[in-house]
Amino acid sequence: MQLTQDSLHGIALEARGGLRECLNMIELHARDRERSFLNPGIVLTAAATWERFMVDVCHASEKAAWTLEDSGWKRGYDASVPWPGGSKDRNREGRGQDQQEHHVDGLLIRNGVLTEPLTSLWTLHVATGWFGADPTEWRRADYAARPYAENRDIIRAAMLGAKSARDAAAHRLYYKKAQQARLVRQDGEPDEDADQRDWCYVWQSDNPGKPTIQHGYARGVVALVIQLVDITVATIREHQGWAVTDSQLPSAWFRQKIPSGTCAGMELWGGHELWRA
Repeated sequence: MQLTQDSLHGIALEARGGLRECLNMIELHARDRERSFLNPGIVLTAAATWERFMVDVCHASEKAAWTLEDSGWKRGYDASVPWPGGSKDRNREGRGQDQQEHHVDGLLIRNGVLTEPLTSLWTLHVATGWFGADPTEWRRADYAARPYAENRDIIRAAMLGAKSARDAAAHRLYYKKAQQARLVRQDGEPDEDADQRDWCYVWQSDNPGKPTIQHGYARGVVALVIQLVDITVATIREHQGWAVTDSQLPSAWFRQKIPSGTCAGMELWGGHELWRA
């Protein structure tokens, strides 16, 4: 196993920096609600932080003496590495590969980072709606628990929605993504059967005439990534028996009201607390 405690710490600090940028943008938006142009940037930065974090963890588990200069997408990695729940995963499930249903699970087990699937250890509080600046309709979901419709599928929906919003923001595809989502609903296709490029979660409460990324939704994506990064760091550290360090994210970010630092005094999560391992 090539992943070291120091490399995991460095990767986690990079993720912390990306998420702090998201919080800085949220704070700017709170000062002036006319700054809705920040919302795509918030989602894009949060999703990119998660992609970079997960790919770097995988790469560092394979490459000896990995450093931050080695960061970036590794040729040969499955494109779904950071995003479980897409069509490739469903094809694996159809072949009975439930125990390592997502590409990253088998990779981290083979590389000696974990002894069981990473995704099976995710427990999160997920916002499934939003109103104005607040993420709402929070659900606690355990990826490995049944019934899947109340657990794994909630996490998948949130993650694939974040990827859809990230793609829309990165490539200016708001109308295309919203149209694909409408077609999925019009055809009566169940949400869980929609591929990530068609995922309609992002647009469900939006103005159908002018698709945008709303601020409450953007905050929900940041909350999702904060929890995913934190629980992944904690899981790897515990499985490897590494001592507690400051690799995990600031506890203030999980609170109902941020007590200090960036966004101090703000209720970022609609009066809700985030899950922490």
